[in-house]
Amino acid sequence: MKDNNMETINEIGETLKFYRQLNSLSQKDISAGICSQAEISKIENGKVIPTVELLHQLAKKLRVPVSKLVKDDAEHRLEHAHSLDQTLRKLVRENKFDECLYAIEQVSSSRLSDEVRRIVRYYEIVIAYRQHHVDYRTTSVLFTRLIDQEDLQVQDPILYFRVKMALSILYAECKQYQQAEKIFDDVLQLTAEINGLKEERLKVLYNYAKLLYKLNQSDKGLGIIEEGILLSRKLKQTSYLAHFYYQRGEFHERMEVDGMQTKHDYMMAYELFSAFQMKQYAEIVIKTKCSFLQLMPD
Repeated sequence: MKDNNMETINEIGETLKFYRQLNSLSQKDISAGICSQAEISKIENGKVIPTVELLHQLAKKLRVPVSKLVKDDAEHRLEHAHSLDQTLRKLVRENKFDECLYAIEQVSSSRLSDEVRRIVRYYEIVIAYRQHHVDYRTTSVLFTRLIDQEDLQVQDPILYFRVKMALSILYAECKQYQQAEKIFDDVLQLTAEINGLKEERLKVLYNYAKLLYKLNQSDKGLGIIEEGILLSRKLKQTSYLAHFYYQRGEFHERMEVDGMQTKHDYMMAYELFSAFQMKQYAEIVIKTKCSFLQLMPD
């Protein structure tokens, strides 16, 4: 057998194992109704290459295109990292930290690419902080160490952005406002330089505006919000647009500018939240700003 054939067999086996573990499936689970468990074991261990028909059946059970099981090595690594990131991000957002750690443990039993290893380390730090196993000072040290040891700014600019963003939010939550503001400024510069970070820039602008409101820096805050509104419209990100209008209303309300302008901002936020079924936020606007909306709570 030629070496390139052997590499293909190994790549398919490793990829199959990655997606199986990512979906918390055993070899018995994935083989059920398709083939024997022994066959799956042989594929994952690089001893045999599956038939095209079997590949399609396995891909269907894994709910992925069959092309994901047969890409070249570089594409595999990036696809693995992206798929793992999406899974872990969803679990963290839902505060399912034990499930997230279990998914990490399953993936870590395989040989990890550099891309996957960096993603795993990022989430391990996030979860440790969210579960109160480490304080914010230790967390900031761990994030900084991840940036330096992995040379993230060069090796993975997008993860570098995310770690810096996490640091800025961490400092803001812990009332280390000057440090947070400095990092926000750095991150805004970063998102202007790196292609593919336009949507992420919205998150930066939104969180930066929140910080500037706390610091009572109205002029700078309104400038950040205006950019956020323009970028939200350009990218058709209605959710962020609604939040930016609400933030602008808060700044205008504090500054006691024209009441009609403040009312307009809150009304726009309410209408956008309502139109796109963001009921929780629409209710907050009604409850806290009904005097501006001239609406009565239910």
